[in-house]
Amino acid sequence: MSCARALKFDPWNGLVLYAMGLIQLHLGRFEDALATFQQADRFGTPEVSRWTWPLGAGWASLMLGRYEEALPWLERSLAITPASGRTYLLVSAVHQFFGTAETSQDVRQEGARTAARLHRRERAAAVQERQSDFRRCGATDRAGQRRRWIAGTLNAGSKRRGTTAAGATMAAP
Repeated sequence: MSCARALKFDPWNGLVLYAMGLIQLHLGRFEDALATFQQADRFGTPEVSRWTWPLGAGWASLMLGRYEEALPWLERSLAITPASGRTYLLVSAVHQFFGTAETSQDVRQEGARTAARLHRRERAAAVQERQSDFRRCGATDRAGQRRRWIAGTLNAGSKRRGTTAAGATMAAP
């Protein structure tokens, strides 16, 4: 209902069409989902989401048993965003249905390697962000950094909730 309302205001909104396609997939309306993803692909907006529509169209084609149609959609999605583990799993499933188990296993392993690389990058970025948070606290030793960072986090959270770090409720101003 909300997606249909949003499309009345912006009928070319690819993100809304993608959401509608996902809903249709989950409801088992695979033909409708495929048509919705194809429509979003024709509109092509916004550019940042271009990989999602081929992914959805490939998934819907796979669910309809149209493996020959699914593979080009999924390969197109991978060409745009090769770091998506979901796409690798769907390509692997298509190869499994084609009867090429070795290729299916190779694709699955490539997806696992890609996911591991992505996880390492995300983890390194999170560690770097935490370290910069510690430095902003002004502490020089690690234990002091942790204490100041935790105290700052507790105080920031308590200000939002209207409590002190010790848990007592603050009086309203």
